[in-house]
Amino acid sequence: SSEKTDPEFPEKLWYTNASLKAVSDDLKKLFSSGKYPDLILKADGEEFKLHKCILNARWPKLMSTLEIGEPSDEVETKEFSGISRHLLKRVLEFAYCGSLEFMNYLHEIEDGIEVFDFVKKYNFYRLNNQISQLSPKCSSSQILQSYRTSVEMKFTNVTSTEKAMGDFRTCEIHLKPRKLPRSEEPMTERDREKFQQHIRFMDLRLYVDKGPLGYNWLMFSIVLGKIPQENPVTIKCKLYVVDEGKVKYLLTEQYLVFDRSTEISFTTPFSKGKISKRYRRISEPVITWQELTEERNNFMRKRPVTKFSRTLLQGKSKEIESSEETVEEKDICFRFELKLADGEHLHDLRLGESEFMYEFDYKIFQDLELVHDDDKFTDIEVYSGGWIIKAHKAILAARSTKISEDILRSKKSSKSLEIKIEPEYLSVFIHYLYTGQILEVPVHKIDNLLSVAHEYRLNCLEAVLEKQKPKQVDIA
Repeated sequence: SSEKTDPEFPEKLWYTNASLKAVSDDLKKLFSSGKYPDLILKADGEEFKLHKCILNARWPKLMSTLEIGEPSDEVETKEFSGISRHLLKRVLEFAYCGSLEFMNYLHEIEDGIEVFDFVKKYNFYRLNNQISQLSPKCSSSQILQSYRTSVEMKFTNVTSTEKAMGDFRTCEIHLKPRKLPRSEEPMTERDREKFQQHIRFMDLRLYVDKGPLGYNWLMFSIVLGKIPQENPVTIKCKLYVVDEGKVKYLLTEQYLVFDRSTEISFTTPFSKGKISKRYRRISEPVITWQELTEERNNFMRKRPVTKFSRTLLQGKSKEIESSEETVEEKDICFRFELKLADGEHLHDLRLGESEFMYEFDYKIFQDLELVHDDDKFTDIEVYSGGWIIKAHKAILAARSTKISEDILRSKKSSKSLEIKIEPEYLSVFIHYLYTGQILEVPVHKIDNLLSVAHEYRLNCLEAVLEKQKPKQVDIA
C-alpha cells in the first residue's frame, strides 16, 4: 500500500532560506515605499503606489477588473472599492511578498469574513488556500471538545539508488457522539447517523512529490471516511522530523479544512454499483527532498544491515561461494501531531517557528519567475558587454541598494543601466535578484561572482556562494 517516490531534481539552483526570505523582505519594503510605481490604486481615501508587473503575475483577476492590459509610459490611476482600506493593504502586501503576517491582524471575525468574501469575489487564487482556514468552523457541540494524537512514520533507505519508500497510517478516530434524544419510537439508521455526527476514519499519507520550481517536496495528505453533513472539519497538523537523538524539529504547521468541496466519489468491484465517498485534502509543500536529506541537517538515522551474496565460482558449476557484509542504511523518522481545530481563535492561526519553514507563501517564487520571464511591463535595460536584458527598475532597486543608487545617479529619463559583471553571467545575476536563487555556475567562477555580490551589497548571495565553495583540506 505504500507509494514509492523518486528523488530527482531539475537544473541545479543554489539558494538558502535566508536568500529566499530576503526577496520577501525586499518586496515588502518596495510595497511600503511605493518607489517607481506605474499604477496608483485609490481606495477608501487612501492611495497605494503599485507595480503592474507584480500584480499581473500574482493577481491577474485584479488587473482585468481594473481594465489594465497594456503598458503605459504614464502612471495610471484607478479607483477601487469593495473592502476596507486597512484590509486591502494587508492583501496587497501579501501579493507583493507572500507574507502571512496579515492573518495575525484579523482579530475580529468580521475581518476574517470580509477578507474571505473579497478573495473569493476577485479570485485571488494565490490566497484562496491560505484564507480557507478563516471559513466558519464547526462548533464543539457538533464535533468534540478536543482531540489530539501522535503518529510515527518513516522513510527507509533514503540514500540508496532505489526509490525512497513512502509511508502511511490509517487512524481510527473514536469521537464521543452526542446523546440521542429520548423517544418512544425507535430511530431509523439514517436519523441516528444524521444526529451522531462524527469522522469515521482517517488515512494519513506521507510522501514525496514534484512541486514548485520542479523540486521534489515532502507532502502529506489526509482522507476522511465521513464528515458531518452541515459543517466543515478543520484539522490542525504539526509535522516533526525526529533525529537520531530522538530530538524533534517542527517542519510545518498547517490547517486542512474538509467540506463538501473536498469530496471524492468512487465505486469498487465489490460494491455492486454503490457509490462510496471520501474527503481528501493535500498539504502545502513542506520541505525539499534535497534539504531533508542533507548530511549537515543530521536528520538521517544510521542503521546497520547485513547483506548476503552468493557467487558461482568460475569453471566450477556446482561450487558456490557465500559471503556477507554489513552496510549502513539511513532512515528518516517523522512524528505527526493532529488535533481537530474546534472553535480556535483567528490569532492562533499564525505559523509556528521553524528553521526549515518559510514565513511566506512559497508560490511567490513561481510568480517571480513569471515576472522575470515576462517583458510586458519592463521599464529598464541592463547590460554588460554585448548582453542586454529587459528588467523592472523597481525590483532591481529594491533588491540592491547599489543598483538603487546607480539609478538615482543616472539621468531621470535613462532607460539603461550597466551591471559590472562578466557578460555571460548577467542573466544568472538578474535571475537571482528576482528569485533569490542562482543557477549553478562552475566552481572556478564562484570567486568572481562573490566580488560582484560584494560590489552590489548582496550579503545573502555571498552566503549562498560561500556555501558552494570547495572545502579547504588541511594537509597537515
